[in-house]
Formats: sequence, structure tokens, C-alpha cells
Amino acid sequence: MKKPRAKVSQYKTVFKGQTFEVKRAVATMPSGKKEIFETMHRPPSVMILPINDKKQLLLIREYRSRIKKYIWALPAGKVKIKEGETPIRAAQRELREEAGVRAKKITLLRLAEGGQSWVWRRYAYIATKLVPDRLTKDEDEDIKVVPVSIDRAFEMIKKDEIYNENMAYMIFRLWAQRKKFGL
Repeated sequence: MKKPRAKVSQYKTVFKGQTFEVKRAVATMPSGKKEIFETMHRPPSVMILPINDKKQLLLIREYRSRIKKYIWALPAGKVKIKEGETPIRAAQRELREEAGVRAKKITLLRLAEGGQSWVWRRYAYIATKLVPDRLTKDEDEDIKVVPVSIDRAFEMIKKDEIYNENMAYMIFRLWAQRKKFGL
């Protein structure tokens, strides 16, 4: 016997900004009670774990104006869907803008999806066979590229020097699978 389910109306956009869109629907529960369901949508994004020929991870030291301090990060950014950009092309663009290199080889490390109320695809790539190829940085970017060993990056996570959870998790996955990738 199937369990009774909520009946959900068509989702309608209630907010649309440059980065986020919020949609709302009315759900009628099996009891007849009405509830509001909301979902937040964000364009897909990419994160790149660039590995140089010395098998070092290229971290970036970047100033973030919202929190008014420098943080450790990986090259990352939004996929420009409206311009027809694919995740791989976005990864190459972000790599060129933020790290000043292009990858001759890019391998998908992980594709993460959002949850029930969060619609967001996040692609994480390992980039190798790097060659210099700088694109102009975004106007507000203050970035320095710092090569570190994968073991050092893992230690930085343990010491909370890298505290963005998604980036820390991807570095951990790289560290845990380093032999698989010949690192």
C-alpha cells in the first residue's frame, strides 16, 4: 500500500537575483493542511584542483571583501549557462583567470547535487599538464597562486587554515585518492 503523499502546486519564481532564484509552491498534505515549499536555484559552478608538474596543488590566497580577509581557496566560479558555457569550459576559464594556467588534461573528480530545497550542481575537476595562459582577472579579484604539496594542503584542512567545507572535502578526496591519480 502506498503512503499518501503531499500534492504540490506548480513552483513559481518569487525572487530572481544575479546569483539566486527562489521558487515557491503550495503543498497540500494528506491531512488537508497547507504548507509552503521553497527551492533555491543557483547556476552550476566549478572548482578546480590544479596540479603542477611537481605534483603540487595550486592553492590561491584570495581577499574576500564580504568577510574582509584573505582566505585559502581553489580556483572556482559559476558556469555561464546563458552564454552557452559548459562546465569544462568554465573550469578552463576560471583556471586561466585565477591561476594563470590552462590544463591540457581535466578529469572530473566529483559532481555534487543540491538537496530537496537547494538546486545547485557543483563540478570538481582535477587539472593536470598545466601551461601558462593567463586571462584577465575579474576587476575585484586580489589573488596570489601558492603551490603546496597535497600532504601540506591536507594539513591545512586539519588546522582549519582551509575552512570552506566543499573545498576541504575535495582536497581530502584528492589526498585520499592521490595514488589513483599518480600523485
